[in-house]
Amino acid sequence: MYSYVYKHQDRVVTAVVLIFSICLLQLSGCSDRERSNPLDPGNPLTGGKPSNVEIIASSDSVRITWDSMQLRDLTEYKVNRRMATQSNFATIATLPKTTNSYTDKLVQADREYIYNIVAVGTTYESPPSDSVRVSPGPTFTWVSDNNSGNIVKLSHDSRRQVLRKLREINITEIEPNRTKGVVWVIDQQFQQGYVARLSLSGDFIEPLYLFSQPVDIAVVRQTGDLWVADSKDNIVVHYDASGLEDGRYSISQPRVVAVDQRNGTCWTINSSDNSVVWIIPDSNRVRRSGVQLGELRSLDVDSRSGAAWVIERHRAIKLSEDGQYVTATSSVFADASKIAVNNTTGEFWVLDSGNDSVSRFGEDGSLHFEVSDFSAPQDIAVNPTNGNCLVADTNNNRVVRISPRAQVFDGYAILDNPSAVAVEY
Repeated sequence: MYSYVYKHQDRVVTAVVLIFSICLLQLSGCSDRERSNPLDPGNPLTGGKPSNVEIIASSDSVRITWDSMQLRDLTEYKVNRRMATQSNFATIATLPKTTNSYTDKLVQADREYIYNIVAVGTTYESPPSDSVRVSPGPTFTWVSDNNSGNIVKLSHDSRRQVLRKLREINITEIEPNRTKGVVWVIDQQFQQGYVARLSLSGDFIEPLYLFSQPVDIAVVRQTGDLWVADSKDNIVVHYDASGLEDGRYSISQPRVVAVDQRNGTCWTINSSDNSVVWIIPDSNRVRRSGVQLGELRSLDVDSRSGAAWVIERHRAIKLSEDGQYVTATSSVFADASKIAVNNTTGEFWVLDSGNDSVSRFGEDGSLHFEVSDFSAPQDIAVNPTNGNCLVADTNNNRVVRISPRAQVFDGYAILDNPSAVAVEY
């Protein structure tokens, strides 16, 4: 009896040890094995919720996509949305499990929308995906990303990359012209520079135009005409829409060119005597303002009236269509370098390189506000469809969008030394 009991207990002890060892092995295997359940919060790919939510927006719709989830009892997905001014999400669509995209057509341009996705099964509902924000609209933002040699096209709200092309060139100026389907750029090299024409997909279109030191370009949107300022050769050159030279004008060290979109008149700065000059292409006449000005940095034209805003180092001055003094800003800049006029409203923005700030002014020159959270910004552009100002915030490697109400939105930040920015509209 004793012997029998001893053997029985031995088998029991052995079985217990064996089972315990198997459990340890299983636990060890579970801890080492990748967590493959998509709803497991520890899953490195999904985080336990729908993942890789992406957005493509136009002026009147938002298309949302996400990664399908491989769940045996998955039944549907919910698309949730709220506006930036709202606190709670509302479900705007319930979709079958085989679907991983949705187009929201009930949107308005320049409204801020926030979306997330929820996976629903027979006995569960996943946490919502990470939220994505978008402001739909009809325009695109172009940026030169010089350290990487890329030109980048961004969405209307400047948050998402639409395309990126490696051009291996040093782009210092960008001028898109959607009407003619082209983007003009300046590629400034060590001893010379090129003016190049790209498609709206970022591909080169022949020919290239060689200059000694091209510093600025401007396009006439309706005709497709191009103006180029070359400060080393002391010329401003006019090309027609086909790319043929249509005029060459001697201007001493021209710093900038801007066009009156009503009639194609080109305004520029003669840096040798700090005078403002405008060229009337139909008659090949060159006229000069008699207003005595200080050290001129840049200018832009209000195409509603033909007036030009010119910036000296410390202030902005408004000249009439015939070059007469109209008014000036009372604000003092540290070192103004760029100006961009909104041709829809006449308001304008000034980049002050001296204190890394951007300021918005009314058409009468009154200061509305100043934003100064930048590091060595190099360029600004105004979007005439909504009045937003785009800033190439160079040392922070990002594009920033400022609304007319002084709201500052972080834009695309996967950049390396952005130096030029422009709006395609």
